[in-house]
Amino acid sequence: MPNRTKMLLEQVPRDARILEIGPSFNPIAPKSEGWNSVSIDHLTREDLVAKYIGHPGVDVGRIEPVDFVWTGGILSEAVPLEQHGSFDAFLASHVIEHTPDLVAFLDAAATLLKPDGVVILAIPDKRYCFDYFQPLTTTGQLLEAHTSHRSRHTARLAFDHFAYAVANGGTIAWGQHPSQGIHLVHGLQDANHLFRTWESNSDYTDIHAWRFVPSSFELLMLELARLGETDWRVERIMPTRGCEFFAWLCRGAVAHAAALSPQEVDAQRIALLKRSLLETQAQIEWLLAGEPELATQQPTAMQRVATSWRRRVNTPLRLLVRGLRRRSALAAILKTVKGKA
Repeated sequence: MPNRTKMLLEQVPRDARILEIGPSFNPIAPKSEGWNSVSIDHLTREDLVAKYIGHPGVDVGRIEPVDFVWTGGILSEAVPLEQHGSFDAFLASHVIEHTPDLVAFLDAAATLLKPDGVVILAIPDKRYCFDYFQPLTTTGQLLEAHTSHRSRHTARLAFDHFAYAVANGGTIAWGQHPSQGIHLVHGLQDANHLFRTWESNSDYTDIHAWRFVPSSFELLMLELARLGETDWRVERIMPTRGCEFFAWLCRGAVAHAAALSPQEVDAQRIALLKRSLLETQAQIEWLLAGEPELATQQPTAMQRVATSWRRRVNTPLRLLVRGLRRRSALAAILKTVKGKA
């Protein structure tokens, strides 16, 4: 069993009923390896093979038959009603960042899983992929998408996705190492053309709508639960390895969040906000490790603080000294006048 699969499914027995979302050409729990799994994807196996054949690094032989084809709408409706509530695990690798409505995606998991079922997620860390320069997703953005029943990405999200996507050393996903030459993947005019033609194009274009680091994902789940938008809570989260981190969700989030006082909720929120900020600092450190000349082009935060502090202290001192000198000069003049008198 590959190490990645072992980590994600270490607490899932092979006979557990697994629903894998969007396995494409790289299933985590393939039937061919003995897993009791079924899959949902946007194309049939034959269409997936036709899509990916000839792509570098893709073994189309690993593409398995797709049990349920999802072509849009509510994800759970792609699965026959009699199978709702029958799955032990809802497995999604690099999927949630693509969903137009993340809250609806979590709702689908609640519909399809047994009461004690678990959601298992592999999530790209925005610090180590083409989302490098994008800001972290906020709860407000998720609420906006959900209340508008978003089923298709917006033109703004499409523009940002293409305008700011980057590669690092020739790859769009990397890990914990010094930067190797970060550069833009698409031109600004290409992003603008996509933006201008987005609404008139009925074809679904797949993009990243949401971006996370581990602590920011925990924050989103806490806030959504406190607001009663989801009953899923983070049971366990694994720190980032390479370009991704893993999260395991279980039910009970609403009751857990409701048991906290407003002060306790805010204490957890501010702690997660601070941790998110510290986590994003890592990408700056790796950037400077690969491009140390950037440090000389821009003063550090400490240098800016020191300069600001010196100005705040020195300016009043200079004014005081100037005033004393004037008083001293005036006193000398008066003394001279008195002497002549």
